[in-house]
Amino acid sequence: MMPSDAQVQAAAEGRATHPGEPHGGGTAGRLNWLRAGVLGANDGIVSVAGIVIGVAGATSARGPIFTAGLAGLVAGAVSMALGEYVSVSSQRDSERAEIAQEKSELASTPEAELAELTALYSARPGLHLRHRAPVRHCHRLTGRRRMDWVAG
Repeated sequence: MMPSDAQVQAAAEGRATHPGEPHGGGTAGRLNWLRAGVLGANDGIVSVAGIVIGVAGATSARGPIFTAGLAGLVAGAVSMALGEYVSVSSQRDSERAEIAQEKSELASTPEAELAELTALYSARPGLHLRHRAPVRHCHRLTGRRRMDWVAG
């Protein structure tokens, strides 16, 4: 089963190739770590500076200013670590659910999944040259030679 032109077009645009299953990504997804790092650093600097300036406005003694700054730094670090843990855990859970969905779809409709994968590969020329594992897996599931359906 070959993908329809609509499936190839949808894959090229990052839209779902069949209902409820987008295959997006790209540069924005890969650069999330940079955005999170910059925002986290900015948040940490502003929060600790605010605490230090607030305490310095109340007293000129160095001990309380240093203690408040250190407490703000530790609290910010713990908050960021816990937030990252929750974020990574949520992402892992989402990925596991998506993998389970794909396994179920592969078991129930391998030809439709083959068409979907073909549409994804057809929409991104050259991808099949770098990422052969999914192709080999579909080949094992369907018994078809990969060159029969991978656009080149």
